[in-house]
Amino acid sequence: MKNKRESKVKRRWILAVLFLVIGVLILAGAYFILFEGGGRGGGEGGAFSTPENTVLNYYEAFNNRDFEEFRSCCSTKFKSVTFTESNTEDYFAMADNNDLTKNVDHIIEVDVSGEEATVEFELNETSSTPGWGGEENLRIYLVKEDGKWKVDAISQLKKGK
Repeated sequence: MKNKRESKVKRRWILAVLFLVIGVLILAGAYFILFEGGGRGGGEGGAFSTPENTVLNYYEAFNNRDFEEFRSCCSTKFKSVTFTESNTEDYFAMADNNDLTKNVDHIIEVDVSGEEATVEFELNETSSTPGWGGEENLRIYLVKEDGKWKVDAISQLKKGK
């Protein structure tokens, strides 16, 4: 009888330790994804660690109408010339009024040269407004500011359908 009870207690301890280890692994994985760049959340491998991540984050912030995140993707120069606070608010209002979304279909080419980079990609725009939307190839120019890649300029290469 005593052996059965000891066996049950042992199993409970083993299960408790197993659940504790699994919980620690889950928390460590979440930390890595959010803060160490396993995803696009931050750290060296995060949202601004590569030119590609910055471009993806830029359009994700646009689609989410996340004003602060969107502007954080832009270089100081780009924010002061193109996306001032009022311009960004107007841009988001126009996007909302037309149900405009912009998604990167695929990255075509990335060129990094020191503190500057270009990312060429295909963008797919959708909108509730007739005649809006379609595919186009764009090139985004990026610069490094404080160790993070930031959007500095955008040019249209080819407009699709």
